[in-house]
Amino acid sequence: MRTSRIVLFAAAVVVVGAAAVLFARTAPFVKPLDKVSLRLNWTVYGEHAPFFVAKEKGFFRDQGLDVEILPGSGSGATVKLIGEGASDFGYADSGTLVKGIASGAKIKSVAVFTQRNTQSLMFFASNPIREPKDIVGKKLAFTSGDASAQVFSSVLLTMGIDASQVHLLYYSTPREKEQAVFDGKADAFGGLYIDQLPRIREQWKPREVGVFKLHEHGLVALAMGILVHDDLIKRRPDLVKRFVKASQQGAQWAQAHPQEAAAIVFKHTQGDTLPSVATQVEYWLGCIHSSRTAGQPTGWMAADDWASTIALVAKTTKIDAPKELSLYYTNEFVDETIR
Repeated sequence: MRTSRIVLFAAAVVVVGAAAVLFARTAPFVKPLDKVSLRLNWTVYGEHAPFFVAKEKGFFRDQGLDVEILPGSGSGATVKLIGEGASDFGYADSGTLVKGIASGAKIKSVAVFTQRNTQSLMFFASNPIREPKDIVGKKLAFTSGDASAQVFSSVLLTMGIDASQVHLLYYSTPREKEQAVFDGKADAFGGLYIDQLPRIREQWKPREVGVFKLHEHGLVALAMGILVHDDLIKRRPDLVKRFVKASQQGAQWAQAHPQEAAAIVFKHTQGDTLPSVATQVEYWLGCIHSSRTAGQPTGWMAADDWASTIALVAKTTKIDAPKELSLYYTNEFVDETIR
């Protein structure tokens, strides 16, 4: 009896050992995730939904990526950091990217998720700006280094207004420029209406807040997009493609589930309310495509939109912007099945 038990035990050990060897030979090798960083244009708000959705829903992980999402301090700063290789990916204003490239930065846009420009002026409705001529003589507050401050002088000229006809005031933070309007030290502040308008209308109740949207008065320029250093494109094109695809998937999911996307973003904001973030996401969803890219994959960019953006910056600044469009953007990493 004892001999039988020993034989059975030995047989069991052999079976288990063989199974372990077989599993080791057949189990898939799990490759470590590639750790990359994404530097935003500013602190978190609704427009950043593609990235936070991609992270929470596992789209980045499915593409073999472990993404660290970092706040920014203005598109100008983000463009500079990507140009220096301090972060792998950036999210910044396309006009500011044009200025960076003209200044020698070796960077490129690989997808634009906000193609209808959202630059605006916001003000108390009791002191309105309804048309361009109403801007003349106004005190306008901006945050130093952000996208609005970078391109506003260019936009003024498209409306037939010289910068000398307005008083431009610059502040260190968005809160300071907003407070300047609230305190009557400025007539309006510049910013992205998809970000600041919902929050300001909520915070400044019961006073009514108005908005002057620059795209309704001649501004034709791409807004926020993903940018990378040229060296990363050359060294790791597969990495860039996987990052763009996961971000597209995040944008696609947000379009189908806007309220849930807002709830995901809200967890990473500072000081915003969930209703405010939900409105930000709603505004952003209305700006994903330009008139030239309707029906195209999310993030896909039209050559004419880039030409308009470059022309606007080059015409109204003293920089010598290169004319070759391929220096500024590429659609090669956009997954054409994701719309």
